[in-house]
Formats: sequence, C-alpha cells, structure tokens
Amino acid sequence: MQKREALSKKERKEYIEAVKCLWTLPSVDPEFSAAQNHFDDYVAVHMNQTNFIHGTANFLPWHRYLIYLWEQKLRTQCGYKGYLPVCHYHKLLTETILTIVVLELVQVPGRSIQVAGL
Repeated sequence: MQKREALSKKERKEYIEAVKCLWTLPSVDPEFSAAQNHFDDYVAVHMNQTNFIHGTANFLPWHRYLIYLWEQKLRTQCGYKGYLPVCHYHKLLTETILTIVVLELVQVPGRSIQVAGL
C-alpha cells in the first residue's frame, strides 16, 4: 500500500482504470440481485455486513480481508500491477474541518478575525 498522495499521475490513472475494469466484470454473487457488476458486489457485501462488522472485534480483520480480495481481483482480473493507494482519512477530515471552520470565521459578516495567509 502507498499513500494516495505519493502516487504519480500515471499510477493514479492505472489504478482508476483497474477499478473501472471491475465495472466491466459480471456480478458473481446472485445473493445481491441489485449488483450490476463486480464492483457492485464489493459495495453490496460491505453494505450488507456493516451492521454485523462495525463496532465489533472483527472490524479491522474483516476490512483488511475485503481490501485484500479487492486488490487480488484488480491484479488477477484487471492486470493492475501498482500499489494499492490508501487515504489517511483522519488527516483529510482534520484538514477539511479546519478549512471549513476557518472559512466560516473569515467569511461571516460582523466577525473581525484576521487569518494569516488568507
């Protein structure tokens, strides 16, 4: 795995193309009748297991296994050879919240807060 931000534009494009490839593969799980393709299979499995996995001791191992299966499918069925990009959501969320708070403070009429660099 590699940080999403560390991937070159070429590597990001290769990953996106591999994910798009999953959309071209047929659904393999008849249990999820709404699944139109193999990408949908992963979404359906995650959605249907959320109430049984989130908030349990199985949370991390289950997600790691699902991501392992995802990566293997990208490699074996879609020819992907690169790293699996990961996003540090806690950093992204913190930066997004900070940006929203700062922009709100700066742009709300009647507030006189000066923010350096903005």
